[in-house]
Amino acid sequence: MEEIGALEANATFRRLLDRVEKGEVVIITRDGKRIARLVPDQPVSDRERALAAANDIIAQSRGITLGEVTLQELIKSGRP
Repeated sequence: MEEIGALEANATFRRLLDRVEKGEVVIITRDGKRIARLVPDQPVSDRERALAAANDIIAQSRGITLGEVTLQELIKSGRP
């Protein structure tokens, strides 16, 4: 990931787009402050990535307790 000033980004925009198209991420700064990020385009909905993220969340929540109460007991208590 590279940081580049706004003036330089403007002057080299086509080359920046070529780099981003190849998978690079470019941060654009103005007066030393990060203001934008150019990232490769990805599909809005990636089912496999979403399922993997959901499975990670589920795996991380196993065994979590709040004192003596498990997360599963809390979920069950909120259901009629």
